[in-house]
Amino acid sequence: MKHIISKFNFILILIVCAMGCSQKSNHKEEKSPASEVLYRLIGERAKAIQFYSIPSDSLNPNKMVYEIEASNGILKVGGNTGVAQCKGAYTYLKEACNSMISWGGNNIQIPETWPDYTKKREVCPFQYTLQDNICGFGYTTPYYQWEDWLRYLDIMAIHGYNMMLAPIGTEAIWKEVWHKYGFTTAELEEYFTGPAYLPWHRMGNINKHGGPIPSDYFEKIKTLQKKILKQMRSIGIHPVASAFAGFVPKEFEAKFPDAKVRHVDGWVGFKGDNTTHILHPLSPYYKKIGKDFIDTWKKEFGEVDFFLADAFNELRPPVSDESEEVLQKELAEFGNAIYASIIEADEDATWLMMGWLFMDKGFWTNDRAKALLSTIPDDRMMVLDLYAETSPFYKSMDDFFGKSWMYSIIPNWGGASQIGGLLTQYGHLIPEIAKTKADGKLKAFGFSPEGTEINEVIYELASDAMWSDTTLDYKDWLVSYCNNRYGMKSEKLYEAWLLLCHSIYNKEIDHAVNRIQSNPITLASSYHVLPKADENVNEALSLFLEEYQTFKNNQLYINDLIELATYKYMAIADALIMDLRGNISQRTVMESDKQMEQVSDLVVKIDDMLSQHSLYNLERWVAKARSWGVDKGQSNYYESDAKRIITVWGSGLTEYASRLWNGLLKDYYLARWQAWYNTQKEGKEFDVKKWEGHWINSPYESSKNESDVDIMLLIKELELTI
Repeated sequence: MKHIISKFNFILILIVCAMGCSQKSNHKEEKSPASEVLYRLIGERAKAIQFYSIPSDSLNPNKMVYEIEASNGILKVGGNTGVAQCKGAYTYLKEACNSMISWGGNNIQIPETWPDYTKKREVCPFQYTLQDNICGFGYTTPYYQWEDWLRYLDIMAIHGYNMMLAPIGTEAIWKEVWHKYGFTTAELEEYFTGPAYLPWHRMGNINKHGGPIPSDYFEKIKTLQKKILKQMRSIGIHPVASAFAGFVPKEFEAKFPDAKVRHVDGWVGFKGDNTTHILHPLSPYYKKIGKDFIDTWKKEFGEVDFFLADAFNELRPPVSDESEEVLQKELAEFGNAIYASIIEADEDATWLMMGWLFMDKGFWTNDRAKALLSTIPDDRMMVLDLYAETSPFYKSMDDFFGKSWMYSIIPNWGGASQIGGLLTQYGHLIPEIAKTKADGKLKAFGFSPEGTEINEVIYELASDAMWSDTTLDYKDWLVSYCNNRYGMKSEKLYEAWLLLCHSIYNKEIDHAVNRIQSNPITLASSYHVLPKADENVNEALSLFLEEYQTFKNNQLYINDLIELATYKYMAIADALIMDLRGNISQRTVMESDKQMEQVSDLVVKIDDMLSQHSLYNLERWVAKARSWGVDKGQSNYYESDAKRIITVWGSGLTEYASRLWNGLLKDYYLARWQAWYNTQKEGKEFDVKKWEGHWINSPYESSKNESDVDIMLLIKELELTI
């Protein structure tokens, strides 16, 4: 009897186990890097997301794919990469929980029980999705510390980007390589630029400007780059390392007389020691230097699949004008030299080249572009069509003559904080190009602003559009965007955004400045001037203000309100200062003083309002720069470098990276106009360069209004001021 009972119990156990197993997921839950990303962004609830791996899509084996399902309080997110899993989780948070995670802050609305969600599966139409522009490493991230980079990469991952440029640490490798070629530390101090200017040094535009860098900087950036690369690889982001584009220190020819060095004409007016030098493509040192650099880079940082090299960014190639045939032959030699120097070190590597050089239509014809690319195998090159939404080259260059390529957009110039852009168009432009070129050599999409942490609505739309196989109607998309950003439905905020889409969000943002941001002498006349707010912007601002009491504790709403109000009232201040400048000689001192006081009152109030924005303040920028210093002297150096690039820049680029920031607006832009005005009253010449240099090289002391700032009250006062 005992044996019969035991046998019965054994069978019962098997049945129970079988039933239990049948109720479990067919997918094995696992610890994923995606869970760590979500934990940092949403906290403990991330532990309740069941992440699992899925195979690549059988019809799209090289593309990212995710799937989401939630029922009975259980949320499951699968993906074939860590980025795909992050994108899937964020999609659920937006669509099921009315949430948003952005540079400027988070709106997290997660209920106690995961809402049910019908199973969804998405395959990214692009094999690679790139975030960032090489200029962003000067305009946004030059002084990021590891904590900043970790959040940046987390936000990038949840938005579905799996490729990023990885130039950090490049100069530490070059320093080691150039030492091998006999260059002294003193010579290299005259070669490298300041940290904020390194993107343009890497592209061969400038040398020395803002240098020399403190000696311990090089070890710091190596350590930082190792952390960044480790995180990128763990989550499935493809790093794009720098490669040799032919540029050498000016003493190279003296050390190696047979090197065949050519001087490159000064970029945007830079002269003398700031100009650059490039090897002739047939130089015996070209391939050797390129191999030495990549070998040293990989020894320090590991393997990568892509290398970025740009020899002629806004530079005329130093080629012969003997004949068109000879010129094209030399261009082909340049292309081959760069490619060969990469392949010599890594035979499986792909050369990524920005197509921005082709913007020089006075030099680049289709035949010349084709010649440059002619010697590189089609599957070993990718051309980044950087500004394809406005100035595409893939159309006129037959999809880059068979090379792989990337469709990229530039929704920002110089990291400037002005709002606006092609919000009404990206939702159909991006999915349509993916579908139109699906069978061709289009491999990637690039979100390539010159600066990030700006214009978050464009970032969200572009990031959704690059994962969509159908066009996104901006009107429908904005419904979800408003719910996610503000946490609840608001007809007034939705209507406000529709009005903006009939105005500043239905046009190319281009490069624009406010008059207050302009040098009082030159007025930075080479840039566009922001127009005054039209009736759509004014009505949108009124609708935002009507929702103030409901949303005043939502930082993302506050940021948007501040940006709209700043746009409106800065244009009014601009009109007043230009009227004063143009008519100062025809007015009494009392009349001019009154108008200058009105301008000052407006700008100070706008500056106070900007103090409540989570990102737009000079103090934050300066603090990040100073954090790199080990003593006061170093911190002062880094601060000057950081302040220089967002103000005078250098040579012909003054005000290119201007920002509407708390502190910068009042203590630099307004103060400069006030100094100019005072010299006009005294009948003296205003030495603007001396004034700017003093401000840049003096440690910043914030004059921020420390009292509580009531944005609604400030805006009412601004209305009274005008």
